[in-house]
Order: sequence, then C-alpha cells, then structure tokens
Amino acid sequence: MPPTPASAATALDVFISHDHADIAVAGRVKRELKRSGLSVWLDVDEIREPMVLSDRILKALSQARHILVLWSRASARSAWVQMEWITIFNFNLLKKTVPKKGIIPCRLDNRIATSRRSTDTTRRTNT
Repeated sequence: MPPTPASAATALDVFISHDHADIAVAGRVKRELKRSGLSVWLDVDEIREPMVLSDRILKALSQARHILVLWSRASARSAWVQMEWITIFNFNLLKKTVPKKGIIPCRLDNRIATSRRSTDTTRRTNT
C-alpha cells in the first residue's frame, strides 16, 4: 500500500514544480539546492520507466517537506503544476501533514494569473 500524506516518512526537502518549458531553470535551481545540502526531487531525474506518472508525483509530494513552484507564463497554463501545488495546499488544509509543508513560489517572469481561466481573461483584457 502506498504511503499516505499523513504517514509518509519525509525523505525529501524540496519538490520542484515546473513546466517543461522552464526545465533549464529548474535544473539550475536543483543544482544550487543540492549544493546547499538539500535533497531535491525533479521529475526529469526521477521518472525513467513508463508507469502512472501521477502516482510517482503524488508519492514525491507526500514525502517532500516543501514544494518550490517555478511560476512562469508556461507554468500558469500547466495543469500538472497547478495539481502539484494544490495537492500540497490540500494536504495542509486537511491536516494530513505535520508539520505543514511549505509552498514556495518563485516567479520567473511577470505572469501573475493563477489558472488557465484567469490567464485567458488577462490576455483578453490586455489586448
């Protein structure tokens, strides 16, 4: 049985959430965090074999102490990025994690929209 968020042993310091358009930045951030002595999960390094991707991501999210969200135009449109930080938010909200997991936003550009719908609205009002 896979570990639940409440019972999973914390094996990771940071889960990096990003859109693949920002993979170069994600790689640099990972190297710097590891250089500082932190354990880091980045999907391109951890998912090799074909399997259910969401199960691997959910397991890593349940084990991570923090999620670092690399926020950009691309990630604002990514269903995966939104699923990842909302999962951590819900873990915390439902009291499934003690201590609470940190959500650390890192803005890569001027995108401030929080969903596909608001991104579309922003685009329409600015044109």
